[in-house]
Amino acid sequence: MRLLFVIDNLASGGAQRQLVSLALGLHERGHSIEFFIYYPKSRHFADQLEELKIPIHEFSKVRRFSIKIVAALRRQISKGAYDGILSFLRTPGVYAELARLGMDRPKLIVSERGPPSPNTTAPGRFLARQLHRLADHVTVNSHHERLRIEGESDWLRGRISTIYNGVDLNVFHPRQNEIPRDKGDPIRLLAIGTVNPHKNMMGLIRALALVREKRGDLPLLVRWAGKRSQNPEGERTFQQTDNLISELDLKSNWEWLGERKDIPSLLRQHDAVVHPSTREGLPNAICEGLASGRPILAGGILDHPRLVQQGVRGLLFDPRDPEDIAKTLLDFCELQPDVRKQMGKAARAFAETELSLPHIAEIYEQRFVRLGCPRNSRDA
Repeated sequence: MRLLFVIDNLASGGAQRQLVSLALGLHERGHSIEFFIYYPKSRHFADQLEELKIPIHEFSKVRRFSIKIVAALRRQISKGAYDGILSFLRTPGVYAELARLGMDRPKLIVSERGPPSPNTTAPGRFLARQLHRLADHVTVNSHHERLRIEGESDWLRGRISTIYNGVDLNVFHPRQNEIPRDKGDPIRLLAIGTVNPHKNMMGLIRALALVREKRGDLPLLVRWAGKRSQNPEGERTFQQTDNLISELDLKSNWEWLGERKDIPSLLRQHDAVVHPSTREGLPNAICEGLASGRPILAGGILDHPRLVQQGVRGLLFDPRDPEDIAKTLLDFCELQPDVRKQMGKAARAFAETELSLPHIAEIYEQRFVRLGCPRNSRDA
């Protein structure tokens, strides 16, 4: 198949990571992939595509909504002879749906990603949902989100499906040996995510203080890997969080790592992944942590119970309750090393079955084939 992938940019966000990983997986299966982006300056993942000579068609967006992007994308579709188009995120989906207006081919799958909007009555959100009538199929990356959308838009039943995020299991894999540990070393928890309010750093910090209060010590080190949002809200969130760390005297138990490209290696250096977010789609941090054989400590919301399974691949908590987060952290501290090791093995086994990149790539391939696209390779 010849496929065009549409997304806003190639920055370090979760949706970008997912789409690039899927492109690599489908490329490996013999399909021809191209990208269309409209914020060309953000190129965190561009080198992975360029290494495989996957074309990136760029158009610079200068306004919040630009009909010029629709026109540029339509021109690319017309000359590209594509079998299918796949868009990730809501706005790229709108552009793809409008650009293909009036065309029966190529077949179009749009994918909503990320946390559900807190404003369910926003006119823009309603319009974007109605534009899905122009798509051949809609995907989301969590069962929770699919059920919510079906409840709001009954007409989408049968045209929407859940496809989890794919993870490259050769890149994200467990350590060969146990993490070296001296007596008295803290348990190392890795948190991954852009610094913004719904990632709930404040709740995790308050929970750390409660653990110290209950135990008399704090045998935990949290290291947060993720970029700071370059907007007033993002900067304000970072400053408020950093100030709370200082106020609660937790600087020796918290480290900001910033934006990193060595996430696979970082995961193998830590004992578990902690994910306190209050609003998510399907977090890469959890999927990649499972693939890396790390126990997961996460909020018991959305699809997280399916991914983690309480007590099997990690532990769950109420992300809005610092007391409950603290209890879960305490419970994890008190687990025997062999129990944590078994959780890690169960995490990897789940990833191999449900989250492998070949598995997810095959699901998307089958979805396009069901829509009438040829299964044959780029040489067809």
